[in-house]
Amino acid sequence: SARFVAARPLAGGRLQAGLDVITRFDLQSIFSQIRYAGDAETISRVDIFPAIDDADKLDTGLFATWSRALAERISLGLGARGDYVETENSGGYFGDRSTDTTAFSGNAALAFGPYEGWTTTAQVARGFRSPSLSDRYFRGPSGRGFVVGNPDLEEETSLQFDLGTRWRNARTAVAFFAYHYDIDNLIERYSAGDNFQFRNRGKGTVEGIEAEVQTTIAEDWSLEAGLAVSDGGTDGDAEIDDIAPPNGWVTVRYSFTRAYAFGRVTTFLSHDEPGPNEFERPGYTLFDLGAGYRFSEAIEMRVTARNVGDKRYYSTPDNAADLAAGRVVSLAVSGRF
Repeated sequence: SARFVAARPLAGGRLQAGLDVITRFDLQSIFSQIRYAGDAETISRVDIFPAIDDADKLDTGLFATWSRALAERISLGLGARGDYVETENSGGYFGDRSTDTTAFSGNAALAFGPYEGWTTTAQVARGFRSPSLSDRYFRGPSGRGFVVGNPDLEEETSLQFDLGTRWRNARTAVAFFAYHYDIDNLIERYSAGDNFQFRNRGKGTVEGIEAEVQTTIAEDWSLEAGLAVSDGGTDGDAEIDDIAPPNGWVTVRYSFTRAYAFGRVTTFLSHDEPGPNEFERPGYTLFDLGAGYRFSEAIEMRVTARNVGDKRYYSTPDNAADLAAGRVVSLAVSGRF
């Protein structure tokens, strides 16, 4: 990839404009099997077929952003981008195929702070996502089962609304965020018998709220906490994948001259609205502990124990997911030179 950017003052604000070039080329994927003979010693590798023989993708984008202060505590930001995306596949399972598309995206954001220490930002944006080469042209085994791509996939586009507000004083910071995203031509992985395939599902919606707080309890003690609630679905009221259940966390930290220690509790409620490739999963709570010691300004040692209670839970609600790692203890030494 390469990016070229130029900037200059314009109309009381700052203009940035540039060119992005992002490419993936000479992609090849071979579907092979390792076979064991009856004596369990003779091993042979057989290349069944190239899942992708030769594929390329080129994304060329022109972009510009402009921002300026409108008043003492009000600022405006604008952005626009145009992309031309080409893909080409030669040979492999899907044979000779090619696509090209033009996509436009942009955003407008207004930040205002009517009170000391308080800032609110509202943004509306238009985005797009181009299918990857694997989404289009791959066919073969993966970590989620046997996958068959779809060379006829169309690009996702989205209309996004974001609202964030933050307040801070000498000891405490509070933040609240809300978002609502409408997605057209939602790209979805779905099961078809024993295989997984890709399709454009139609319209999808993702929305949610998040809240965070950081505060100093005493001279050496601090607390951080967060909460996230999200929801998603299609225009036909069907659930979609990768929507996390309501979750929250609390971290208590104690710091003194050269050392610190912390404890964290993270809770996920039950996942009872699974998507098309997910199962219902029970909720779980994890406990983490950690500490660190600074030998000097340049050298620090850290020890972290995650999932101290050795809780058994699935790493994701995906129907092909394995159990997550149990208790994990790590020791690290970092140096600054």
